[in-house]
Amino acid sequence: MKRPVLSIIIPIYNAEKYLPKCLDSILAAELEDVELLLVDDGSTDTSAELCCEYARNHKCIDYVSQKNSGPSAARNRGLELSSGEYVTFFDGDDYINSVSFCKTLDLLNSCPEAEVWVSDFCRVSDSGCILDKVYQIDDTPEPISGNNYLRQFLSRRDCVWNVWRYLFKRKFLIDNELRFIEGIDCAEDLEFVVRILTKAEKLVFFHNPYYFYRVNYGSSLTRRYDAERVEYLTAMLQCSAKHLKNENSEASRLLLNKIALEFFLNLALLQEVLPADRTKVRKLLQETAWVMRLGDGHILKLLEIAVRCLHVDNVSKAVYCLKRIKRRLRKMKIAVSAVSK
Repeated sequence: MKRPVLSIIIPIYNAEKYLPKCLDSILAAELEDVELLLVDDGSTDTSAELCCEYARNHKCIDYVSQKNSGPSAARNRGLELSSGEYVTFFDGDDYINSVSFCKTLDLLNSCPEAEVWVSDFCRVSDSGCILDKVYQIDDTPEPISGNNYLRQFLSRRDCVWNVWRYLFKRKFLIDNELRFIEGIDCAEDLEFVVRILTKAEKLVFFHNPYYFYRVNYGSSLTRRYDAERVEYLTAMLQCSAKHLKNENSEASRLLLNKIALEFFLNLALLQEVLPADRTKVRKLLQETAWVMRLGDGHILKLLEIAVRCLHVDNVSKAVYCLKRIKRRLRKMKIAVSAVSK
């Protein structure tokens, strides 16, 4: 059989509400050289039945199931079973623009040496309202090659951890033994992408935002934050920070800045977890606060001083208030969008 150009690996956990749109958006591209690997991670809803139905009706889809082991184990299982020259990891709650996706795939042969392709994306609500356009790559007619552009990419606002915005050369992942850390149910993609961006020597950037990340979709792939999930998050932040400290590059410095900011923004979790979890969460955040000292930007230095002098509790309340304002603005935007339709 002809080797597919791309393997799309989708870990699935209780995604029955959104899975059809996700799969239909991919199938709409009518791609002959793409395989879809659906890895059901012990779903308790009808996700497994949906996967089986799609696999029966579309020869490009393969379906496997496993007992609930988390998204990392599901992605690693998919990578093991994949056969594409490239692989990408989508989420069953999200969807793509098939026309834009085809545009990127058509260009893969233009940079055969590329180990990693990077694109932009949009955050959307359940209704399809675009909440944020995460555009960190220059909108050029041709892909931008060369690691020199990585500095510009990492210097721009917003996070870079979302694993589904990347296409990876499968050989690059296999040869460098790059896998997701299993047993972790939060921020596993953050730690994975940090290692990717410090290991890859041949990156290609192309603005073309084909991926739509659903923000307010309930609890299918994510769960309410509790002490356990904060423990996973802080562990991944510390693990990534330690890795970057040993890397002597401009990319590692910029990634450390992003790690420091990520920690600061997640201080709001102290106010969001249940009261019974706050003592443990406070301790976890205090033990992870050292990552802020690794940031070298002027604003990050001021934020680090604020955390150290005002203490985690007080700063977390301020960050939480800002987070609530942002959520209200998003709800207003969704409401306006619904009225305009």
